[in-house]
Amino acid sequence: MRYTLILCFLLTNSLSAASNEELEAQIKQMDARIKLLEAKVTALQGKLVGKQSHKTPLDDIKLPANPTIDQVNVYLDEIMATCVGKNSFSSNDKEIDMIKKIGSKHVPLLIDRLNQRRHSGSFYIKYALESMVDNSHKELIISKLEDVQSLADVVYNRGWQEDAREILLRVLKQRKRNLDSDWIQCVAALADESTIPDLKWHFLHSSNSAWIYQHINAVPNIDLTDEVKKVWQRSKFAHDYERLSMAKIAIAYGHKDALEALIDGLKTSESEWQRREIRQTLNRHLSKKGSNEELLKWFKWHKDEVTFNKEKKMFEWQE
Repeated sequence: MRYTLILCFLLTNSLSAASNEELEAQIKQMDARIKLLEAKVTALQGKLVGKQSHKTPLDDIKLPANPTIDQVNVYLDEIMATCVGKNSFSSNDKEIDMIKKIGSKHVPLLIDRLNQRRHSGSFYIKYALESMVDNSHKELIISKLEDVQSLADVVYNRGWQEDAREILLRVLKQRKRNLDSDWIQCVAALADESTIPDLKWHFLHSSNSAWIYQHINAVPNIDLTDEVKKVWQRSKFAHDYERLSMAKIAIAYGHKDALEALIDGLKTSESEWQRREIRQTLNRHLSKKGSNEELLKWFKWHKDEVTFNKEKKMFEWQE
């Protein structure tokens, strides 16, 4: 009714002097505008109802009883469609439980989806897989591992590293840049000293060196002193996250500029989580204690008096 009144008003005020052809053309334009307005109102009403009922797009996605393979694929496609544009993922998200509803008999289908394409919903597929697979899937997982390298996380969590040793080491030795950190974690878990040269290479050439370090640092008899120095020299000029992540490693190897970067990060880092991590690192590797403000002021005046105790992996200062 209100749209009819709008149309009448517009016709009365702007169309009185127009010819029949002009009238017809302008009516069509106004009709299109009205339909657009109706669509916008409908959309806004839908959002309002959604907010009031806390309904999400996932609530409309249902898996039929005894679904066919085509119905399972449609179901998964609908879940993946809700992930487009999403930039926050959690192991507690509803999507994981929804994927798990398809049952373990469809594990091969989920693996194929990881292999076919990388998409924003891959996190959910991989996380669901970890709880869906069992020993009956071991042979399948290992046979697909080289093609679907993100399955390394499943291999690690299931403790199948020894079973996958041949594939893990073969891919490691290929020395391809930015090998999945989960793959490195699997190899490191083998605790095989013969892998050290290749692990060092991947640490040096990864864009995620801080993560790689956490996986390989415990490998028996590995010495990363030279490698940490090289990566730190490169990371000093990187973005905030990468620089501070490597500084938290380099400080344990006596790099005073890493200590300086961390203390400065107490003031400059915009991440509360990062500042908390910096505090924990400083507590382990700096004898001087105090608040953020106290440490910033102290370091400004006493930086040259700080010495590194290699045995304790501690920067020390004598008052």
